[in-house]
Amino acid sequence: MTHLSRLAKWGSYLGPRPWLCFYLFFFATLPPSPAASETVLLERRYGTYVISVQINGALVLPFVLDTGASLVVLPADVFRTLTRTGTVTSADFIGTGVAVLADGSKHDSEKYVLHEMRVGDHVVKNVVASVVSVGGDPLLGQTFLSKLPAWSIDNTRQVLVIADGPGATQTSPTGRTASSPAGQYGAIAWDRESGRYGASWNQDSPSHAEEVALSDCGATDCKVIIRTNRATCAALATNDSGKYAGGASRRDREAAKLAALANCQKGNAGNCIVRMTACNH
Repeated sequence: MTHLSRLAKWGSYLGPRPWLCFYLFFFATLPPSPAASETVLLERRYGTYVISVQINGALVLPFVLDTGASLVVLPADVFRTLTRTGTVTSADFIGTGVAVLADGSKHDSEKYVLHEMRVGDHVVKNVVASVVSVGGDPLLGQTFLSKLPAWSIDNTRQVLVIADGPGATQTSPTGRTASSPAGQYGAIAWDRESGRYGASWNQDSPSHAEEVALSDCGATDCKVIIRTNRATCAALATNDSGKYAGGASRRDREAAKLAALANCQKGNAGNCIVRMTACNH
């Protein structure tokens, strides 16, 4: 049926109001409106971009925008500032691991949850951050960026573009374009010999989720023991030595923690502690 025949058919239904038929036809054939976007100013510093980030509704700090980093990374001196001001407390601690910095170096780290990080008008909740004993600027990595609705970097204007709406797409560090949200896959890796572990959340594919978790674990014999999909939570529990572990995935965070503890305590592992837990979008 052609557009004109459709118009005539609608007109027969509408009787003496053919103008209404025209408006219905006109708006029905309009393309979808583009996604709204916000631009956040970036500062060029020694070949990197720096962006202002507010943490837990309190301190505003400059972060290096590092799209290749799997985690938000906080140097020890920055973390001391956050704890001294009460912005982050010991109750936010969720475990230990290994952080890989931009230069490829690996550092033992403690992991904390930042309950709120704000860039421009966009707020991201419950961001996992690694604290490492090095100096320098904090890094804004994928545990924050992957939770944005969509984002890209405009090098000409030197801004971070954050888009909302059904037309939004996200540019990944590899240059691929994916539908928003950025990802829905996660993984937990663990090494029996060293007790090290690592995790990933909200990644764009199962293979990338495993790669990030193994890198975060940082030991030679790390193995992926838990894989998670969309809207799924996971937890890892280990005994005091870290050499006996139990993991679980559930739809609910607390259920995942209880199941991980139960799995860890099988076989007389002794006292088990939940080392980490998080959820995919």
